[in-house]
Amino acid sequence: MADSKGNRDIFIICDLEGDDSHEHFLQMTSKGRQLADQLSCKVYVVCLNRYSSEQLAELIRHGAHQVLVCVTGDINMCEVETSVDSYCEILNDLFHKVNPSVVLYPASETGRHIAATLSFRLSAGLTAECIEIDIDTQDGKVAFFRAAMNDTVIAKIKCINCEINMCTVKKDVFKRQVYNDAADAKEYIRYVDYTQMNKENRSIIKVLETFRHEVKDAVDISKSTIVFCIGRGVGNAQTLSRVYALARKCGAEIVGTRAVVEDKVMGKERQVGQSGNSIAPELYVGFGVSGASQHMVGIRNAGTIIAVNSDKNAAIFQYADYAIVEDVDRFVTAMESMVSAEAVLAPS
Repeated sequence: MADSKGNRDIFIICDLEGDDSHEHFLQMTSKGRQLADQLSCKVYVVCLNRYSSEQLAELIRHGAHQVLVCVTGDINMCEVETSVDSYCEILNDLFHKVNPSVVLYPASETGRHIAATLSFRLSAGLTAECIEIDIDTQDGKVAFFRAAMNDTVIAKIKCINCEINMCTVKKDVFKRQVYNDAADAKEYIRYVDYTQMNKENRSIIKVLETFRHEVKDAVDISKSTIVFCIGRGVGNAQTLSRVYALARKCGAEIVGTRAVVEDKVMGKERQVGQSGNSIAPELYVGFGVSGASQHMVGIRNAGTIIAVNSDKNAAIFQYADYAIVEDVDRFVTAMESMVSAEAVLAPS
């Protein structure tokens, strides 16, 4: 698929991870639309007919020019095969026909599987775990950004000697945006029947059962509107305990930098940064956070950033909306007094 100028289009691939991934697909679709507008092309989202009409309509509203729904037979029967390998076959067949310019996959287990398989089959360039995608102003080519050298630097990558550029995208690194608030999205949805696809080329591997392992006391920090982040500048266990108490009173979630996770102060599920989670809270308060680039990548979509550090040259101050040069322990004491005063003044 190409526009009147000959520019090949951008494709977003929805994997098989389930409804919990829908937010991720909306984020990728919005980013794809931003790139498509810059390249004067279109963005197509490819998914299976296991997605509801409401989800398909949301993809249209968040930037898709068209949603391609892969079906096998009656679209009302939802009989499309849901094995990863059969989906690879469908996409392989599709891409041979349309020859896209850029393809975005979610950085999920199945997304990585599909991306690696198709990258090999189509001789396409593939960049993993992208945290940003942009158009180089010098040559007009797509550039992918990801962490490198043990997460100490951000690498800018361009795919050469290939016609298709592919990447996997981490969740929550892009913000979703409404582009097309269409009253009726049906005209933008196209069903593609793959019933007659060469079955001899399909893998014999099938998914017999899918289940979710529930982790006890699991936390989803991506949904928190207020977060308190612990850095190595929180020098002792007593101060740490006080920050936790403040967080409870303020309705905030506790997260940490890679350094404190490596020090076993908290679990990996609370780590924020390139090698951890990306979050977009309305308010982020960093306690003793130095502001290393791999951490700041994880909070670049935060609303307001407040940084507290005794080092006036701390890198985080370059990104903060409010920079407080102060000892963390003294700042916590002042905050405790403010919270206590508000509690006393609050109406009963």
